[in-house]
Amino acid sequence: MADVFVSYTRQDVDFTGALARALEAQGLSVWYDAAIGGGAEWRASIVDAMQQARLVVLVYSPATEKSAEVAKELAVAAAQKRRIVPIRVANVFPSGAFLYEMARLNWVDCFPVTEARLETIALALGEMIRAGADARAAESFHAAVGARYIGQGAWSRLSRNSLALVLVMLALSIASFAAYDRATSYLREQAAAGVPPLVSLRNGALIVTVGAPLLLLQSLSHLDRPWTWPVVLLAAANCAAFLFAARNVIGWISRRAGMAWAARRPTGART
Repeated sequence: MADVFVSYTRQDVDFTGALARALEAQGLSVWYDAAIGGGAEWRASIVDAMQQARLVVLVYSPATEKSAEVAKELAVAAAQKRRIVPIRVANVFPSGAFLYEMARLNWVDCFPVTEARLETIALALGEMIRAGADARAAESFHAAVGARYIGQGAWSRLSRNSLALVLVMLALSIASFAAYDRATSYLREQAAAGVPPLVSLRNGALIVTVGAPLLLLQSLSHLDRPWTWPVVLLAAANCAAFLFAARNVIGWISRRAGMAWAARRPTGART
């Protein structure tokens, strides 16, 4: 019986070999399909090895998502209630069948791949297996290698991205307002009409932010006026920033909804 069954794609064979050697250096036995003897029925060999292993490690990379065989192995491991440890070797977010199976798992990042990081993961895996690979041992392993659930930290990343976009849009809006005022004498006309300065600034802010698409269209019809070209360019940039922010938010909501849907479905359920 092997301690660790490794599921991987051929494109990741170098990493898998290095991981196997690091695990063996910790006194663990490792099985992956290189151990299948000539003439053996490979499907039966894989299932038998997985059933006997104490732990299943999934090597996850962009190539993994294209592998139907790895998806099958992951589904079998989940159906057999094996403890699964996904190790990402690239910054790729799981999708499709992999998202379905991995929604409730902690993943471990190993990129860039270094000998020190491999040793850290192998040592922590060895300690977890020797401790019985139960829930408490898994928690210690996750803490040792910085494992996290899919989507964990996504809100903070979204917040940082959104803050950067807000700062960009604020700078664009200030520049747009300055150019718009130069092109139209907006503030002077507002003052002459008796509009309070704060009201003028508020209305101007709405014009260059929420009203940026209309400002862009309006400015395109008055390109003969001084300072109109800067207004056009800045308004277009602000519209693009708004669209980019909306795309980020919609994508984040979509991913979170997908993870929530996958996590709520029972293991082994099929449609």
